[in-house]
Amino acid sequence: MICVTEHQRKVLELTAQGYIAKEVGAILSISGKTVGVLLTQMRRRAGARNTVHLVRIAIEKGALQ
Repeated sequence: MICVTEHQRKVLELTAQGYIAKEVGAILSISGKTVGVLLTQMRRRAGARNTVHLVRIAIEKGALQ
């Protein structure tokens, strides 16, 4: 399982649902730039090539359903 905080998991969940960074930020009351930084950090940690790959890894490892 990839280690993600509850905050990161929420960002990843909303991204997987198709929301763009600006929308995710508005929902979670953070900036779109912060969303981008969180996704980049998770991609690097997971070794993902892009956000779609990150979501796939998260599902496979049980971080997302």
